[in-house]
Amino acid sequence: MPDYTPVSTAALLALAGLILKRARLSLPCTSREQALRIVQGIRPAPPRKAKLYIKPIYALCCVCFKPLITGTLVDQTGTHHIQCEVT
Repeated sequence: MPDYTPVSTAALLALAGLILKRARLSLPCTSREQALRIVQGIRPAPPRKAKLYIKPIYALCCVCFKPLITGTLVDQTGTHHIQCEVT
């Protein structure tokens, strides 16, 4: 945790005001303690065009163990592909 003791109160208040403005929040910031909590606690949202790296989770076929992707032909119970024959 960084030490903000050498930083002046006016500089902390200005930094907290800038962070609140960029985060589009309207919180009171009139004391050093409030400014420290804002500087340490508020982080900006990720950019809209950033990749989230979320992989879809598919159920697996009980015969060939390949994913049962939406739109593929499956049996009535939805446990295996129609082209995979259970013997």
